[in-house]
Amino acid sequence: EIMDIENKAAQLESKLEKLEQALDQIQPQIEQEYGGDFTPNEQRVYRGCLDYGLDRICLKRAPEDYYDWTLQQRRDFLKCKSTHNLCKSLIVENTRCVNDDCSDVANSRYYVLVMQYTTKYMSYKLENFIRKLGKLSRKHYKFRFATEETSLKITGYSYNSVSPFGTNVKIPIILAESIVSLLEEDENSIIWLGGGEVNTKLAIPVKDIMQIATYVHDITDPK
Repeated sequence: EIMDIENKAAQLESKLEKLEQALDQIQPQIEQEYGGDFTPNEQRVYRGCLDYGLDRICLKRAPEDYYDWTLQQRRDFLKCKSTHNLCKSLIVENTRCVNDDCSDVANSRYYVLVMQYTTKYMSYKLENFIRKLGKLSRKHYKFRFATEETSLKITGYSYNSVSPFGTNVKIPIILAESIVSLLEEDENSIIWLGGGEVNTKLAIPVKDIMQIATYVHDITDPK
């Protein structure tokens, strides 16, 4: 019986050590490999995360040619376990929405989708989901990607730098359900998103973004 207690204590201590190591990797910071202080947009992302209570984050700057790299090269640079940990934030607009803003999260004109690069967005899944929430007829729903001009206006971030955090307008976040499956392999899984600048990436634990997402739903298919 004493041996069982000692074994359980050792197992618990091992789990705590692994958790501490994981937390050490994602404490709030900006890596200085490419120099410079926070840009205004990086500050907005960082403060936006804090507004949501997200403090286990990391901003990392990548080289200027980051988007010319393959997903495997990006994975290696960011030290991801898999290319499935590489994600993006996309703004979609319901062009037939009865509302002009995002105040009604069940029937918002805009949503920010957080999804993996290794998946493809399925518009019918999103439309069916929102239609059930809004409970309006089908004629009130037609989703498309927001134009770059519209996306910049409501987020403040340019193409390839969009973040769900620190946006000009608070936009409901829909987290792709496939991201949650990363926890099956590693309960401390981290995803990387746009960080406000084209060459800045934001790391955040899957469990944390799950907690603050407006909705978690199946909106993608594997590529």
